Amino acid sequence: MMNRTLTLSTRRATLVFVVLIAVLVVSSELMFNWIRSTETRSAEMLGHLNEVVTPLNDIAFMADRLNDAGEGGAASLLVVMQREADQAGEALALIDILPETSAFRAVFEDTDLQARQRAEDILAAIDRLNAVPISEVNADHPDVALVQTETPRLVADLIAYAREGRATSAHILRLQQLINVLRVFVVVTAIGGYTILIHYPLLDRVQAQAESLTTQVDQISRSEAALREQKSLFESVLRTTPGFVFVFDVIKNEITYASQPEWSFFGFDEQTWKDADSFRTFDFIVEEDRWKVINSLEQLTEGAESASFEARSYDAEGNQRWFQAEVVPFHVEGGTLAQILGTVTDVTELKMAYAEREQQARLLEQVTFAAPEIIYLLDTRTLRKIYRNIDIRELLGYPKDEWSAYDPDPFDHLIHPADIPRQQAHLARLRTLGDNAVLELEFRMRAADGTWRTMRSADRVFSRNALGEVETHVGVLHDITDWREAERRAFELRLERERMRINAEFIANSSHELRTPLTVVSSAAYIMSRAEDPAVRQSRLMEIEQQIVHLSKLVDDLQTLASLDAGPMHALTEIDLNSVIHDALIVAGAAEFQAPPLLDLASDMPSIVGDRHLLIQACRHVIQNASLFSPADQPIEIRTEATSTQVTISVTDHGSGIPLEDIPHVFDRFYKADKARSGGGTGLGLAMVKKIVEIHGGTVDVQSSPQGSTFMLMFAVHTGQSVERATPELADRLS
Repeated sequence: MMNRTLTLSTRRATLVFVVLIAVLVVSSELMFNWIRSTETRSAEMLGHLNEVVTPLNDIAFMADRLNDAGEGGAASLLVVMQREADQAGEALALIDILPETSAFRAVFEDTDLQARQRAEDILAAIDRLNAVPISEVNADHPDVALVQTETPRLVADLIAYAREGRATSAHILRLQQLINVLRVFVVVTAIGGYTILIHYPLLDRVQAQAESLTTQVDQISRSEAALREQKSLFESVLRTTPGFVFVFDVIKNEITYASQPEWSFFGFDEQTWKDADSFRTFDFIVEEDRWKVINSLEQLTEGAESASFEARSYDAEGNQRWFQAEVVPFHVEGGTLAQILGTVTDVTELKMAYAEREQQARLLEQVTFAAPEIIYLLDTRTLRKIYRNIDIRELLGYPKDEWSAYDPDPFDHLIHPADIPRQQAHLARLRTLGDNAVLELEFRMRAADGTWRTMRSADRVFSRNALGEVETHVGVLHDITDWREAERRAFELRLERERMRINAEFIANSSHELRTPLTVVSSAAYIMSRAEDPAVRQSRLMEIEQQIVHLSKLVDDLQTLASLDAGPMHALTEIDLNSVIHDALIVAGAAEFQAPPLLDLASDMPSIVGDRHLLIQACRHVIQNASLFSPADQPIEIRTEATSTQVTISVTDHGSGIPLEDIPHVFDRFYKADKARSGGGTGLGLAMVKKIVEIHGGTVDVQSSPQGSTFMLMFAVHTGQSVERATPELADRLS
């Protein structure tokens, strides 16, 4: 609204400036014509006037001294006075004091009625004075009085008419000639044969008027250059004005002035325009828009200071073009509007741009309303939503009659409390976001049915202020609850398939591991049943017992792994891993090792939280595995170390190492290297180690070379966080 007010004010100011310049140009043009036609003539007449006035003044001076002079002196003065009078007469003859009036009458016939009548009275009086002897003419003569009275009035009338454009240069020229005649009109009357009475009643008045007129002429002449410059400036302004400036004569019903040809501005050739009716512009306005023009004219006639309107017109090819007009009263006569000054601007391209923008806006609106996502434009500083295609409450299923309960911003009431800090951090990051960056956030919102819906927003910078700060950002909000649910189900399906694969592999491996000792037992039992030698029978019996022990151990390991897979831990305590190492050595039977283990335990080990029985079991398996692959005379090495965030248990053997291709599989279930198979292991020990460590949130690793291998168990330092619990059954089996 403010922009429109400023635009109208600017147009009106421009219009007022155009009016002032136009008036100045018209007035100065008439004055130029008047000055040029009279300047030379006036100078010539004033020169002759001085030749008349000087001897007349001398005669008047000598007349004052006639009474004081003697008879001889008076005679001399009379001779001189007669000579001066002759000189004045010769000057008067040069000026043509009383010329024929026919030339004057012909000129004044087309003037205003009042001026024409006044001129006729003056010229008739001059004709009568020409018809009587000079001796009968004096100051009291009625025709002299008429000329003396009416001439100044005629002068005033014609000057006013000239300024209004109602008198031509010919009128002014003839008027100047008449003024010069009356200016030097002198009546000389002889009295008593010796006394000459000099009477020039018009001289003083006409002389003063002539001097005033001459002063005005001089002033106007000095301003001629400035007026020409202003006229040139005015014409330049009109040429560079992006539009059409015109003066419309209401009485004549036509445009009397235009800054450029009308036919050119309205898209016609000159001949087509001339062939149209008198008021051409109105003819080419679209019929349903003509009332706008008429309404504006009526506003001005009713006293409005200005009026404006938009309308359409046809060009030469029949295409419609839009124009915008501003009009003001230009000339008023007797309270009646006579002329209108206006400016017209072609706004067709602007209208087309507006129409295209509106079409794009409608298209965008249709697209956004058809989209299932919420599209929004947000004020980054105040978080005020400038635009959104769908209300979040509608997306969450809230009835519209309940919306007011959550005003002004539903996010404050519907977002999950646990997600508010992340959302606030997200908004803070938006204020420093780069132009091409996209910032995403997932959070939960409460739906109308009480469930929590998972939402994802994607935001990017839309605009910046003059300081380069983020002012607004645009974003898209998706309800990804169903997608997340589908993703969860797909993950569970993949997990279930993986479990099935592992179980199938586990069953296959278990079957193999169980079948081998059973086959040995079956073979030994068969041989025992056939053998008669007690020594053979005893040997086979011992073999059967060994396989039964192996089977029992295998079944225990299988049950342990199944329990680890099935349930959480219990009996969580703060644990010193150095003490766990000592207990594991006892359980592993380290006292019977030929070479006792070498211990390097850190004295400042921080504690961890976990299940002590499970950790002892994991360390036992690692120690037994290292002892199994080390030469009997080579002790294994056990080390503990710690950082601020992690503690590590390392167990090193001095065996032949693990082949490089086997390292990724050493913690797999039932995996055995060739040497491991000869050692009588179940192939589940290291798998249980990995499972126990992972349950405690740790990781396992192995490094190997031909000189031996090092197994590492790494745990996070206790920070007060809770750990999942184990089942009581598992604890019982591990105790």
